[in-house]
Amino acid sequence: MKKKCFWSGFFAVVLIAAVAAAGCKGPAGPAGSTGATGPVGSGYVMQFQDGAYPAASYTGASDTGLDSLNSTTNYSDFTTFSIGYSPSPAEKDRYIIKYNLSSVIPGNVNVTAAYFTIVVDAVNGSNSLLIYPLTTPFTAAGATWEDSAASTPWTTPGGDFSPVPQSNTVTVSTFGTYTFTLNTAMVQNWITNPSMNDGMIVIATNESSGNNVVDLWYDEYATVADRPMLTVYYTLPLN
Repeated sequence: MKKKCFWSGFFAVVLIAAVAAAGCKGPAGPAGSTGATGPVGSGYVMQFQDGAYPAASYTGASDTGLDSLNSTTNYSDFTTFSIGYSPSPAEKDRYIIKYNLSSVIPGNVNVTAAYFTIVVDAVNGSNSLLIYPLTTPFTAAGATWEDSAASTPWTTPGGDFSPVPQSNTVTVSTFGTYTFTLNTAMVQNWITNPSMNDGMIVIATNESSGNNVVDLWYDEYATVADRPMLTVYYTLPLN
């Protein structure tokens, strides 16, 4: 009989503790972003999107478009811009963007994966896009097809960039969200050597024929979740 009373008391204590614990549980926190998934063992993740990540106060992204037909026009105050080629008259459009990472990620981390995500709101035809690292710094408010900054010409009109692509090819044929897989060495260099971070340029693989234009939302777009986003996975140094 004593044994039976003991177990009854024990279960009563456990039940009370469980109820008390449940009562102390706070409300669930907000859901995190749904960025690209890193590889196994990819470590920590940090996302960069003006007005959202890594905090609502982040304003470290700068972007604008380059238009060959309107070669001296700056488009930094637009909310959407084109990438691609259209004829009659011939017009090439490119997109440039830079993220300030040095104020957030320590310079000694090891980048294991990186992704760049855009939201496309309109497509004329279809086009394949590639990303290249810029080799000349730019200012969003001053860059045009001719200039990297106000009264400072690019070496080559349309942007100075390394000829080796630093992403996979992404083909866009309808509106929606698209993610590029970036070369980790490029992003690692941005973090390790902030002065070498000149940003990147998104270019269509076809800039000479057809009528293939992709429109993406800019960093200035009112809906924060649709702004371009950089996702970086990294591990901490061993010592």
